[in-house]
Amino acid sequence: STPFEFSELFSLGGKVKKVDAKTISFETQIAPNPKPEIRKAIITKDTAITKFEITKTGEKISGRESKIKLSDIRTGDTIVAAANENIKDKKIFTATKIQILVPLSI
Repeated sequence: STPFEFSELFSLGGKVKKVDAKTISFETQIAPNPKPEIRKAIITKDTAITKFEITKTGEKISGRESKIKLSDIRTGDTIVAAANENIKDKKIFTATKIQILVPLSI
């Protein structure tokens, strides 16, 4: 059987490798290619930057999204970078949204 492959991708998830004044470089893996690759998201004044935190209270799990600054993003953070174009094969793209995913701490 052939491995599953998306023809279009409008968002990519990965681990932050480098953050500077206008870009975020991150490592991502796109099926069916097993080799990770580096992509660069360009940040503009219109890019929404948020943090999504998952919390657990008793048995209830909930998520909360809050606005953050580019300077709050650190190397090693897990992010999802979204664009309003197909970015499957783009090494550099303009991000419409960057979201840090904060794992559930138990």
